[in-house]
Amino acid sequence: MQAAEHTDTVNELLPEHDEKGLTSWHWAVLSRNIQISEILLEWAEKNLMTDKLESKLFARDCNGRNAWHWTAELARLKVLLTQWECAKRKLTTEEINNEILLATDSDGKTVWNIAAGMENGDLLQELWVWAKEALITEEIKNSFFHSGYIDIIFWHTSVKYCGLELLMDIWEWVKGKLTTEEIKILLLTADGIGLTAWHVAVERGYF
Repeated sequence: MQAAEHTDTVNELLPEHDEKGLTSWHWAVLSRNIQISEILLEWAEKNLMTDKLESKLFARDCNGRNAWHWTAELARLKVLLTQWECAKRKLTTEEINNEILLATDSDGKTVWNIAAGMENGDLLQELWVWAKEALITEEIKNSFFHSGYIDIIFWHTSVKYCGLELLMDIWEWVKGKLTTEEIKILLLTADGIGLTAWHVAVERGYF
């Protein structure tokens, strides 16, 4: 079988989506087998044109989620790192921002919101590093630090699960980028059970 024929054959085995809107990428993440995701991504990077790779990797299910959202939901940190390295090699900054870092599902949640909701400190730590690399100040502010329930979850989860070193890194960014009023909102807004970031920090023994 010629290389082109082989690629076409494998493409046929990678349908755009099933009846639930799930693609091979979604199922690879859902399989809980990291090797499947890595093998699929490695093959795709070598054999698919960039536009075809994008259509596969960023295809949405019936809930508006792509493989990145599912990877965050299921805390597949190693898979997320592999996807990220592939994205940096293949995609433009605008594509990375729109399809990965800022892409929302049907509920308006980004990968950051999902990782925060799963209380996964390791994922949040990686995502914060990527945000500082790829996003401008206003995009980070709009994603994480304006008032709203989901944003408070992100901030409080960072305080609670990411450790003091990352917390201090986020705090230094906050002091340099947010207004005094925005910082007040960030520090004093309570979550669903009445806890502010101060309460959470004290609970974790940071003070």
